[in-house]
Amino acid sequence: RDSAKASDLYGKAAAQFEAVQSKHGRRPNAEINAANGLCAAYTGLERFDQAITICERVTQDPRRIDSNGSVWFNLATSYLAKKQGKKARTAIGEYNRIRKTEARGVMLLGDSYFLDREWQSALDNYLRAEKALRPNQTHEQVQLSIRLGKTYRRLPPPPGGGNGNLQLALEKLAAGMNANPGNAELAVELAGAYIEAGQDAK
Repeated sequence: RDSAKASDLYGKAAAQFEAVQSKHGRRPNAEINAANGLCAAYTGLERFDQAITICERVTQDPRRIDSNGSVWFNLATSYLAKKQGKKARTAIGEYNRIRKTEARGVMLLGDSYFLDREWQSALDNYLRAEKALRPNQTHEQVQLSIRLGKTYRRLPPPPGGGNGNLQLALEKLAAGMNANPGNAELAVELAGAYIEAGQDAK
């Protein structure tokens, strides 16, 4: 998703899978593989309505689901993009059942709770994902840092005075900003957190 070539590559993949489906649709294995591929390609192209249609069709028959369960991840991603948090949680629950140790599934579950403004549940899942990350998953670490920062910012101050959550938000968002200096959405989020913390100059 972060590559400048991603959209072009997803488009080429979709065209190839559509060709397979058109020419070899009567061959069971070809049709199943093409459907799983189109589910992923349409999600990557952000053609979420099409993705949901074909991903749902795949999940209706367990024999059509690939062994990695990626159709569930793509379906959940598409549901989230269409603001359907509960449906996303159902789909990501299936993915996490298959890929129990995969951090990105737990992160996506956190995203579904964030969408529904259930901040504590979002935080709990992001922290679970943080523990599951592998050392070589640097991109995921940056993305998770941003999510944690946004969530900490929305949590109420803990009892006893002070706002440790806001300080944690600043740390996580600043780390994300260092890794994504051109991200305007992140810049606005970090700027808002600095204002809340009384650090207007920053």
